[in-house]
Amino acid sequence: IRCARDGEALGFVTLGQNLYTQADRRREVPQPGDRPVGGWLYLRGGGVVDGSRRHDLVAFEIGLTGPGAQGKRAQDAMHDFLGVDRVPAWRYQLRPRTGVALRVQSARRFRLGEHSDMVAEGRLQLGNVDTHVGAGVGLRFGPALDGARLPAEARDAAPGVRGPARWHAVIGMRAKAVAWDGLVEGPAYGYSPTVRARPFVLEAFAGLAWRLRRNLD
Repeated sequence: IRCARDGEALGFVTLGQNLYTQADRRREVPQPGDRPVGGWLYLRGGGVVDGSRRHDLVAFEIGLTGPGAQGKRAQDAMHDFLGVDRVPAWRYQLRPRTGVALRVQSARRFRLGEHSDMVAEGRLQLGNVDTHVGAGVGLRFGPALDGARLPAEARDAAPGVRGPARWHAVIGMRAKAVAWDGLVEGPAYGYSPTVRARPFVLEAFAGLAWRLRRNLD
């Protein structure tokens, strides 16, 4: 659907699974001051307006933790395939919980020169497993700059109709203020984690992107 203000509207549905382990994966008994072992199995859907100078997203997410998230099975299968030791502390994984969240995110592109631009983004997530607010900014360089998207974690993947036809490089920073993160703070089986999510997180990122084709027929 073509939107009046530079963009096309798209709907999407994503099925994903995130796995989390402690810093020392060899421990049979977890450390209370480290994050719990656990999995997050989720279904995410929503809508995107994607254009040459904007990227707006509204998404709803529902998922679960605990044995039903199949984290142990997925990780054991991968470790067996790679020939590495299994993580022994899954008996202490996150307890079952159904989580829901609403994500609202918006980004804008500002041209700086013929082969450079800046993308600024902001987001708000409200949920009973993860509640946070974040902002980021990135500088991009190259002969193929289009759209207003910065690198994202797999969980944040969403469709887009625009992108660089060749290559571009990006460097930037993100900040996040966290009110609650149940994937870090528990509860877990067999013990009470004492770790708490950091209230403020700052991260830097850099990368190089290459798109072989702009349009797929």
